[in-house]
Amino acid sequence: MNMNRWMVWAVTYNAAMEKVNLDAVEALMSPIRNNEYDLIVVGMQAVPHFETLGGFASTWQAAVAEWIAVNARTMTLVAKTYQATNQLTFFMAKKRLESVEEVAFRYMKSTFGGLTGHKGSIGLKVRMKGLKNSTSKGAGFVFVVSHFFHDATQNHRRLQQFGTNKYCTFPDRSNINARIWLGDLNFRVEKDSEEVASALRNGDFKDLLESDQLSHGRKHKLVFGTYNESTINFPPTYKLVKGTTEYDYRRTPSWCDRILFEGTGITCEKYDSIPQALHSDHLPVYGEFSIMAPSAGEAQWDVVFESIPTWLTPVPLVVRFQYLNNFWSKKGAYQDWIGIYPATIEDITRPLKWNYAVTCYETTINEILYSVAELSAMPAGTYRVGYFSANFHVLVGLSNSIKIEEVSLENF
Repeated sequence: MNMNRWMVWAVTYNAAMEKVNLDAVEALMSPIRNNEYDLIVVGMQAVPHFETLGGFASTWQAAVAEWIAVNARTMTLVAKTYQATNQLTFFMAKKRLESVEEVAFRYMKSTFGGLTGHKGSIGLKVRMKGLKNSTSKGAGFVFVVSHFFHDATQNHRRLQQFGTNKYCTFPDRSNINARIWLGDLNFRVEKDSEEVASALRNGDFKDLLESDQLSHGRKHKLVFGTYNESTINFPPTYKLVKGTTEYDYRRTPSWCDRILFEGTGITCEKYDSIPQALHSDHLPVYGEFSIMAPSAGEAQWDVVFESIPTWLTPVPLVVRFQYLNNFWSKKGAYQDWIGIYPATIEDITRPLKWNYAVTCYETTINEILYSVAELSAMPAGTYRVGYFSANFHVLVGLSNSIKIEEVSLENF
């Protein structure tokens, strides 16, 4: 069986209700500068409430996406979602887009008996296409972002939350090659602050980790029993005095922010905190992973756009396309849409202009049936047109680049 190597970067950060700023995003994302990945997952907890309510012009999610667009141009934003003050943002290498079969989400709320999701989990599953003419499904990856119950005395509630939040790992789905679970899991070191301070001065992490609730729970199969965690060689990630690397010893310094993983063919290449990210009272933690998974071979779009000639600015853009593999009859939805993107395709969830696929009409040319989409006139520039599936939350077709040239109405 042919195998593909997937390089994945995942980071978790509790923002402690702090508004985003560019320096904070630069610090958070700095480990991936000049590196290339296939998948990037950014999990955030405790973002300001107004971000999800639309009260802030700038948000953590938007600022991270903008940073990726400028500094990691091989990537595009494929999915973003939130639950209360928790966010998950998922990026993929543009060269991999044609291989994606489906993106799916799951949510679990844990606060007030499940009434709100301030403490809870978000799960994202991405499934790749299987080999052509094969009944087997392609590779699958799951990412879970969580915020577990806080306080050193609430370990029993964290164990219970893990049990209910496993729903977000898609345990009922087969063909999951790897799962990565990240977040502010809030497990604490069961020592007093003075003991921890002394151990930290001596650089003695081993002794502290023996008193770490998560390490103890894993050892006794109480929590994350099937998961692995790479060796922790970084200081506790909570609680810091904001803007400094000094600990607030009113709380016992602990490794609250963690990344665990399970699956076949997955290895953790790096596992570290980001000590220059001092915007919050938590330090971010990131992991770099390598996953070997079955190859989809030469993937093919389910919707194929006809090559489009150079277009002119005053003319509404008209594109023709074909459904392959009976896509519309088998998998189409009335909420499917066709959108115009910048040629750089920085975010597949936000086209510049779009129309529902049901507004298209059919035409036959040389005995070939096409669907026709009439879109908006666009300013001069270079664009691509994509077909977004509402059922599968991903692009299932993407045109070649389209150059639109400026022409005045007087000369038209």
